[in-house]
Amino acid sequence: MASLADKKKALDWSNRNAQGFQGILDVNQFLPVTGDVQSGILAGQDLQQGNYGSAALNAVGLLPFVPSLGGVIKEASPLRSWIPNVRGDITKDKIAKILKNESAYSGTSGKYPQRRIAEFDSPEEFASNLFWHGTGGSVYGGLKPSKAMSLKEVERMGGGGYGDQYWGASVSKDKNLASNFTGQSSSGSVYPVILKKGSNVKELPDVQDAAELDDIIESLWKDKVDAVKIGDWKSPQSEKELVILNPKAAFKYDSPTRFGVYQKQKFENPSSEELSGMYNKAIEQVKLLDEYKNRPKEERDALLSTLETLFK
Repeated sequence: MASLADKKKALDWSNRNAQGFQGILDVNQFLPVTGDVQSGILAGQDLQQGNYGSAALNAVGLLPFVPSLGGVIKEASPLRSWIPNVRGDITKDKIAKILKNESAYSGTSGKYPQRRIAEFDSPEEFASNLFWHGTGGSVYGGLKPSKAMSLKEVERMGGGGYGDQYWGASVSKDKNLASNFTGQSSSGSVYPVILKKGSNVKELPDVQDAAELDDIIESLWKDKVDAVKIGDWKSPQSEKELVILNPKAAFKYDSPTRFGVYQKQKFENPSSEELSGMYNKAIEQVKLLDEYKNRPKEERDALLSTLETLFK
């Protein structure tokens, strides 16, 4: 019988890994199997039946007659934890249903998106993950693929070409190119967008338009792709387009630049000095936030004015 310590360990372990068992619980699909996969099946069955102690022991190989799972069970990406398990094959209808879940569109990365910037290892890594989203309207909440919108909403947003609906939200590495995606609107907005650290990005240089992803969207979802880099970015005609398939893999950062379409000015990307400043400021903000949070209540007021100044 598992001890209380084993049961606690099992509960913690099962919370992290239960989702990973969804694909191996159908024993008939895998049998005859041996070793690691069989261990995974045993652990999965234990989880379903509430035998958490046995599940953890099976999975980590503590029972002498069962090998360790090793690399069979992997932690699910936190960027994809909002996506429910899909029974059977992934289809376009199932993907569309998932994308229409309003909880996927949170606008920013929590109360302090600076924490997401501070996760990058350098200003250069942060700069490589900064993109721009142009629209003829305003974006409320997070970036939403037009497949998750009504036709009326697509028309209001502008951009997107000729009424087509897409499986992802497009952004560009070039702020000025992004500002051209306003559809028939007389005014537009361009939003800074940060692709989160750890996003699974696939390069498809032969794909010239986001509409072409319709032919391969199921395989992209099976491969857990968060964003797709399309076209040849080295070409002078390239729009340097990234199509964000997973709404939780990116977030708007800061206020948009608003402009009139007629005689629109040319927008420049931030300089390397400006980007380094944004990154370093986020690092400072996070340090101050942590210091403020960890101070005794009576000492917080002394830091409050500094905190407010830094966050302006």
